[in-house]
Amino acid sequence: MDFMNRNNQPQGFSAAPQTSGPVSAQPVSGKKDKQSNKRGPAWLRWATWALLVVGVLLVASLVALIATSKPESQAKYVSKDKLQAIFLNTGQVYFGNIRSINSQYFVLGNIYYLQSNNTTDSKNAAANNNISLVKLGCELHEPYDQMIIN
Repeated sequence: MDFMNRNNQPQGFSAAPQTSGPVSAQPVSGKKDKQSNKRGPAWLRWATWALLVVGVLLVASLVALIATSKPESQAKYVSKDKLQAIFLNTGQVYFGNIRSINSQYFVLGNIYYLQSNNTTDSKNAAANNNISLVKLGCELHEPYDQMIIN
């Protein structure tokens, strides 16, 4: 090791000469500068903007289509000439023809419901369930034969 090198520079290294005055960088080719090389050619910039505009229009049209579309109605799955079974949350079951249906309610007409007559047999000590189908409107208070259900 050479301890004689006192300016802490490796051997064989010489300091670059100092120049006076401002230094200006000149482009290699006289027509292009660094910014135009970073942005790319003009057609590529136009294509990027065109794709951006098309993408925005596509997203906007998709949002408009979803906002204006009507929800699918369940009415096409219901046959109005056949009896339908309606099960309420209370456990009661009604049968009838669905006259109209929309997103808020449906109208049931020609209504029947199940009625059970529990009788106990003293010999068997078991309950006999006699279930009968009763037409709505045949009761003593004669209700109207139509139901509007939420």
